[in-house]
Amino acid sequence: LFKWLGVVLPRIWWWTANRLVILSGIGLFWGIYQKLRSTKQLINIIPTLFLMGASGIYMFAIFWFDWQYAKGVGYSIGVQARYYYPVIAAHMILMLYGLTSLGWSKKVSNLIRQGLLFFFVGLQLAGIYTLITSYYDLWPLSTLITQASQYKPIFAKGAWWYLWITLYMTSLTLVTYHGLKNAKVIAETLMNNGAKLITNGTDNHMMVMNTIESFSIDGTEAEHTLDEVSITLNKQVIPDDPNPPLKPSGVRLGTPAATTRGMKEEEMQKIGKWMIEALKNHNNESKLQEIKVQVEEMCRRFPVPGI
Repeated sequence: LFKWLGVVLPRIWWWTANRLVILSGIGLFWGIYQKLRSTKQLINIIPTLFLMGASGIYMFAIFWFDWQYAKGVGYSIGVQARYYYPVIAAHMILMLYGLTSLGWSKKVSNLIRQGLLFFFVGLQLAGIYTLITSYYDLWPLSTLITQASQYKPIFAKGAWWYLWITLYMTSLTLVTYHGLKNAKVIAETLMNNGAKLITNGTDNHMMVMNTIESFSIDGTEAEHTLDEVSITLNKQVIPDDPNPPLKPSGVRLGTPAATTRGMKEEEMQKIGKWMIEALKNHNNESKLQEIKVQVEEMCRRFPVPGI
């Protein structure tokens, strides 16, 4: 496959890639030997042996078919690189295992993994660049778009709308990424200040807090209290909730709205602390008013996009 990529890659790239394949083969057998010598248990290398066996059988089947075909019609169909695509994931895993097995310490193995990541990213970019420059002018950008879209439907030729869609999707991805970071920060802030989250943290943009256990108030009262300080969330039934649905034991909160306004980790910490203060002082009107002023002052610094 790397040899085939030589058609679109500068020589140095596929030359290096082919040498990596040779090194990975040496490392593969060295890694298996080391495993067997240290553990004496075949079970530890079964996944590696399975991938090697599956790849070997697949390769044998391709060449067997080509040999039988050549016997029947008098010439070979030729084994092409694309025939190996179904097992390319197995090959990449074996290559990674083989190369990292050459590391004499965990630190060196991690450096090899990071180096491979950069190498293969460079491999892809170099291939794309060589391929594109073989057919199109890269600059000005409008010329590239027009040239590259000549075989597209008429509405796509030279149009810019799909670039805006790409920018939108990229922005959405960034917002999602920051939303997850913000959620982890606000979850940690709440838990560090005595709040009980149902999942003891979060792996997404949302979380549920047990307000009965944390502040001895139900979710409806917590929702109304936070409304008074201009923090909006919803009451939420928790697992095995003993309370009725309209007065559940928790509240549900998330970070997408705040993240869309441009708020980051520092603001999440403030919001978490304001929530704690408000819920601890839910009967103290003066304290709630003080928190509301701070919340709304911060909101003015982060206006809702488009409003």
